Amino acid sequence: QIDVKSFKDSDGDNVGDLNGLIQSLGHIHDLGFKTIYLKKDLINDTAPLEINYEFGKLEDLRRLKKELESKNMHLILDIELENLKSDGVIYIST
Repeated sequence: QIDVKSFKDSDGDNVGDLNGLIQSLGHIHDLGFKTIYLKKDLINDTAPLEINYEFGKLEDLRRLKKELESKNMHLILDIELENLKSDGVIYIST
């Protein structure tokens, strides 16, 4: 389980982000981890179908997924499904 907010900051705002996580994937993989579980604070509370802006953009999440796949790793997102609508950004793009 990774708390993105406190993991690794890549843009100097003192808040961990998806790009910081992507930069660390090689190390995480070398430690033997095959799955990354991201806590639910990644998803924006006020717009539950969007990524919390502090952590990056939807494109960053897509890039994380692609990088994980290239390392034969997996991603688990902790999201509240009752907020997920079939026409929402995350539903359509994943």
